[in-house]
Amino acid sequence: FGELRTNHFHSGLDIKTQQREGLKIKAIGDGYISRINVSPNGYGNALYIDHPNGYTSVYAHLKEFSPEITAYVRQHQYQNQSFKIELYPQPTEFPIKASDLIALSGNSGSSGGPHLHFEIRETKSEEPINPFYFGYDIPDTRKPSILGLYAYPIYGDVNQKTRRVTVANGSTISVSGAVGFGIKTYDKQNGSENNNGIHQINISVNNEPIYTFTANRFSFDETRAINSTCDYADIQKNNSWIYQGFVKDGNPLRLYSNLKNKGILEAKDGETYQVKIEVSDYAGNTSSQSFTVNGKEFIDSAKLPEENPMYWNEENQFKADGIKLSFPKNAFYEDFDLAYRFSSNKHWVGDFNQPIHRAFHLVLEPTPNIPIEQLDKAVIVREYQKRGVWKKDYLTTTLENGKLVANPKEFGVFS
Repeated sequence: FGELRTNHFHSGLDIKTQQREGLKIKAIGDGYISRINVSPNGYGNALYIDHPNGYTSVYAHLKEFSPEITAYVRQHQYQNQSFKIELYPQPTEFPIKASDLIALSGNSGSSGGPHLHFEIRETKSEEPINPFYFGYDIPDTRKPSILGLYAYPIYGDVNQKTRRVTVANGSTISVSGAVGFGIKTYDKQNGSENNNGIHQINISVNNEPIYTFTANRFSFDETRAINSTCDYADIQKNNSWIYQGFVKDGNPLRLYSNLKNKGILEAKDGETYQVKIEVSDYAGNTSSQSFTVNGKEFIDSAKLPEENPMYWNEENQFKADGIKLSFPKNAFYEDFDLAYRFSSNKHWVGDFNQPIHRAFHLVLEPTPNIPIEQLDKAVIVREYQKRGVWKKDYLTTTLENGKLVANPKEFGVFS
């Protein structure tokens, strides 16, 4: 639960099914089927059971439902003339007792191999909660692995560098200004070589906690903020996943606790700090590494004037010849200066290695080479670089008042 995925945290447990489909899926408790989902992607065939204790259990990537549920789904598919369907039966239609056979396991939807994706959600909020909190006991005596420690200059420098620095266990680094810390880590359970997510990360300075991350619960509205929890640029460039142990202003996640100055250490000249980063799994197995920070004098250099300042907690607008951008409030994780240039009929907007939390509104003037009568067929293209390779996205585009409109969720080169 909470494992790092593209643009989201994993919201449940993946349970192995011996690389095959057709295992019996039984309800974990009394309740009723509150939702049935059939889709060629996402959760595929999925069932939701509301339980009287205020929680909902979710069973996804199923091969097929029980015969009575299958008949109900078929009827509605034919009525709607649609394979993809979402149904919300009444509480009296499909009452369920604990251990009732409800489905067979499968590989449907966006599944990379046969397994059961299982969740427990709070019914009222629909927020997924770590299923381990509900008494599921899985043998686990293996400690998490730590692959790397990192220091991020927030302002000033680390070892006289203004970019991320790798830190060795037991080493000493010098910091001028403020610094945040990061860790690359994963966990394994007994009997499996899968690299799993971490349940908890604790960072302390001189034995005082400044940051705790716990994979306990989140909302689907928040989950994209994984791009602020992790080093997004490193993901984009190297497919490398580093937890950043500090919280940016616009990060809405509630997975954090014990925050002191949002996990950021402001080093004072001549002071020495002992930093410890500890990671643990749900079973309580822990690993830790430590290092020393020596504070150096911070000399505040003059900042360059900002041309297009963007603020995380405000609505932001940008206009230039042929382009208009509107960013909703809380679209960003921090304040920054928006870079923009126009070259070869293309609009270079921002840094595609910088994450955005919410989609923004993009309006482009069409280029003269597109005939007016074909404008309704024009599509806005987003180009960007990922792991050293240029790629293209074709955005859902509408024609409004002679201009092309789309709602991207990432920066890039638009045309």
